[in-house]
Amino acid sequence: MRIEKKTVKALVLVCLWVITLFGCGKKQPVENAAETKKDKTKREFFSLQGGGATLTDEYALLPAMAYGSARYFDVTSGKDVIFCFEPNCEHKKPHYDMASHQMLDDTCTAYHMGNGAFVLRDEYGYYFSDLRELVRTDREGKNQKVIGKISEPIEHYYTQIFTEKDFFTTYQNMYCYQIVQDGEEDKWLPTEQIRETVDFGIYRVSMVDGKSTKIFNRDDQYETFIDTMYEYDGHLFFDCHYLDVPRKTLPPVSEEEDYRNNINRYREEYNRHVHYEVYDYEIATDRLICVLKIDHSVGGVRFGDGFFVTFSTEGGQGYPAAIYRSDGEKLHEMDFAIEGMAQSDRASILGTYEDGAWTYREYDVWENKILREIRLPSGKVLDTAIGDTYYMHVPGGSGYTLAYIRREDFWNGEFDKAVPFTRTPD
Repeated sequence: MRIEKKTVKALVLVCLWVITLFGCGKKQPVENAAETKKDKTKREFFSLQGGGATLTDEYALLPAMAYGSARYFDVTSGKDVIFCFEPNCEHKKPHYDMASHQMLDDTCTAYHMGNGAFVLRDEYGYYFSDLRELVRTDREGKNQKVIGKISEPIEHYYTQIFTEKDFFTTYQNMYCYQIVQDGEEDKWLPTEQIRETVDFGIYRVSMVDGKSTKIFNRDDQYETFIDTMYEYDGHLFFDCHYLDVPRKTLPPVSEEEDYRNNINRYREEYNRHVHYEVYDYEIATDRLICVLKIDHSVGGVRFGDGFFVTFSTEGGQGYPAAIYRSDGEKLHEMDFAIEGMAQSDRASILGTYEDGAWTYREYDVWENKILREIRLPSGKVLDTAIGDTYYMHVPGGSGYTLAYIRREDFWNGEFDKAVPFTRTPD
């Protein structure tokens, strides 16, 4: 059983703010990231594919939705504890009582944090609750306090990230299907399923004063989506892609016969109407610049320190992959397919999926040089690489689970040393 490529490719992290009308412009060239001396030892990455896990080189914070209860896992000592903020809590899981026909709930926080991001900051812990609240607590689980809240109702949250003093989250209000009246019943409209975005954007919540601001909003296009947010050197970077027509106007490909006959025409029409934009948001000044606009399909956009990568399409047979500086200047057009990229605080790690497995290349962006490469066994996927700690997806339970492995063990192919995270037992 293999992981779907679209699921694998959505790795994580980065953001923005709109201060002027949409448009693409250039900013001053950024410093070559290879020449910077930033301390990366405490670097964090928020992994959507890990179910919303916050990953560092020392620990992983595992969310309740993906792992049963929110947990803290120390990758050095192997310490694995329920991450609960309630003093003297017995960590009882909510359960349905057959006698009273009621859901009994002892309100253990570890079971109610949902899929929101949470991090540790000095003497505090922070998490974003299902009530759209940014909550701060001390490390002993006491003095829990709501320090900010997004007041507007939101249907869906996706990518999230904590920076030094702010929390950012994408949001989406949308409808997926038309509903029609059939007699006295509402029914889903058959065959013409629509996925049109009503409202998509990003909120910023201050970790200092709790102020909540909608910093980016787009409601003038179709199927708007932001895949990745990434913070580097006081800037948040993100990609935004959308269609300029409803998908239902494109050639149908839902039935097998339609797919065979119309897939090429569908791709041609899709490329005419899809747009990708890359933004640079300067956190301190609230300045937003669109650094690149691409008017055709790309396989995805991922960010690194001072650069970003646009993935190839159709396994490298369509549009080629390319690497750009953070200001939008193209550095290299690649001669091999790129369909995945592990977020990394060192050299970029580029992935190609072929013949049922992933091949990863450790690549020096600035020197345009492959340092080393390795092919993973089928079913294993690299997610994030931070210092000497790598995080992978490995088969586990009824599907896949996140695991950690040391840097050199990964490159030496010793994948049996990967330690998987397990769910809290039901």
